[in-house]
Amino acid sequence: MLKNVLQFTAASLLAALPSLAGGSAQNYCATSPNSVGPGAKIHWSGPVTLQQGALTVDGLPPHASGFFVYGLGQQQIPFGNGLSCFPGASWILARKAADVNGACTLDVLAEGDQDDLRFIQYGVIASQTLSVQYFYRDTAAGGAKFNSTDALLVQF
Repeated sequence: MLKNVLQFTAASLLAALPSLAGGSAQNYCATSPNSVGPGAKIHWSGPVTLQQGALTVDGLPPHASGFFVYGLGQQQIPFGNGLSCFPGASWILARKAADVNGACTLDVLAEGDQDDLRFIQYGVIASQTLSVQYFYRDTAAGGAKFNSTDALLVQF
């Protein structure tokens, strides 16, 4: 009986996840120079689905601490040493540091904050375009000592 309940629960969860097959991910917003180069950029790796997709960032300072955020809408306003690329409310998708090469990869479904993924998983913001960005510490750059990547529009 318990086995059947567990199987049903897992199947229900996967069925509740929106399918992004046919979805798209496109960069927008400027990136700003950081202490190691012309700036960090965010990308979507793999199929544009939550079940298989990953967010990747490159061009970061080695071991820089940071976090992936998402929100709705688009804008470009000064924020730290870079830009905030979406207005209003935002949610932290995950906190994750760069590796020794200044890169960071996030398996969205496996590593994303489950409390914040609920808005996507249960269709609360389905049929929306999400803006995703990575904010990171860059103390060697001076100024505000933090920066941001460009942004990624993910269309459901």
